[in-house]
Amino acid sequence: MPSPPLARFTFISSKLLAFCALSPHADLRYAHTLFSCIPFPPLFHYNTIIAAFSRRSSSPFLRMLNDIVRPNACTFTLLLSKASPSLSFIQQLYSLILRLGHLVNPYVATSLVATYFNHACTRVVRRVFNKSPNKNVACCTSLLTGYCNNSLVYEARKVFEVIPDKKRRVVQRNGLWLHQKRPNNSLLASVLSACAAISAFEEGKWIHSYVHRNGELEYHEVELGFTLMYYKLHEPNQEP
Repeated sequence: MPSPPLARFTFISSKLLAFCALSPHADLRYAHTLFSCIPFPPLFHYNTIIAAFSRRSSSPFLRMLNDIVRPNACTFTLLLSKASPSLSFIQQLYSLILRLGHLVNPYVATSLVATYFNHACTRVVRRVFNKSPNKNVACCTSLLTGYCNNSLVYEARKVFEVIPDKKRRVVQRNGLWLHQKRPNNSLLASVLSACAAISAFEEGKWIHSYVHRNGELEYHEVELGFTLMYYKLHEPNQEP
């Protein structure tokens, strides 16, 4: 255990803490003891200990706020994605995220969307998504996957139809506005899996036509998604 004077050196203590908390040889008890020896832990130390104690991260987070250490986007992403927080804690985090302006970060928004979906808060999810100014493909994928997992195929299709693309062009048949980003292969595979699970054949065929128009069929995960969908929907004559 480093002496108190040594623990004051941020660089040394941060390396030791990261090794004790996050390395393959991690010792969480030792990491917690080391963290307790640091009189004024900086933000990096807090984020490290929050990442390590995923299911008990609310305690160091509260100490962080009491020490007047301002959480950053990484802090909120760790709390939401690793901690499996309660709904009341998520709501408190959401209020703090809005107050500190971190909803602008797409990773924070994506984590919020996924966490709210874990509690089946579908209406709140859409409000979070609409308020987020920087919606990247990961955020769109998280929203779409959450809708599909909750059997909300109509809502998922509406999201899919407005996913933007950099070329700002329109796909002819369904009016899919593409003006900042394109749906990626993970998103397409998620939708196909959901279509197969709930027998949404028409939606699956619509995605099939979209993929043919945009040349995504060469990717194995998308091709596998079509194979599984047509197999589950008993359409042996329809080849992906």
